[in-house]
Amino acid sequence: MKKKTISRTVAVAASVALLSLSPAIQAEESETASAEPRPIELSAGLPEGFPQPGPADQIVLKTYPAYRVAHAEGGDAFMQLFRHIKSNGIAMTAPVEMTLEPVAEGESRVGRADMFFMYARPDMGQTGPDADSATPGNEPRVHVADLPPAQALSLGFFGYATPDRINQAVDDLRAELETRNDLVAAGPPRLFGYHDPRVPADRRFSEVQIPVVPAEESNTAAIDPAQEQAADPDAK
Repeated sequence: MKKKTISRTVAVAASVALLSLSPAIQAEESETASAEPRPIELSAGLPEGFPQPGPADQIVLKTYPAYRVAHAEGGDAFMQLFRHIKSNGIAMTAPVEMTLEPVAEGESRVGRADMFFMYARPDMGQTGPDADSATPGNEPRVHVADLPPAQALSLGFFGYATPDRINQAVDDLRAELETRNDLVAAGPPRLFGYHDPRVPADRRFSEVQIPVVPAEESNTAAIDPAQEQAADPDAK
């Protein structure tokens, strides 16, 4: 009888101990769950060999293979490019690339400029001007070109890619580059947009990037104009 009483007492004590620990265990499990990266659902497939988008809110170095793009500029660039891929049977991919250029001479603040649609593979179609994109008396609006393999510092985020958000990301990337002795900017910033305008804002994902090269190759690298201006205020 005494043994049963002792066993019962031990069992109750163990249960109480587990119950007292359960909030801590639940809190730990909750922290682990919240640490899981949020999934990024793409509107279209990535070009061949491209890294996955993300992670969000972290600066990472990404490596890209050579890829083929259709390029247009101006306010109707998206529609020009959309007509180009439709008329040539080219599937839409993600991301859409946009160059980011200073909004005014000498300004560090940037805005969207040229636009690029990426081909799924670099052997699709032909490079050169798309004659069908020309209007009477004007040059073709769309040009297809091959871009070489490259690296970029990247900072991704969910939500609308507003001018303020884009410029904050550019500032963060430039600040990161200033702390790096191994990398230098190899061109102006760019924006990768992974979703079409019909996707709700909370599911949209974008990346702001600065192309980079190893510091030992910096003599042949293009320079981010805003960084050059910051380094030498008299630079034109």
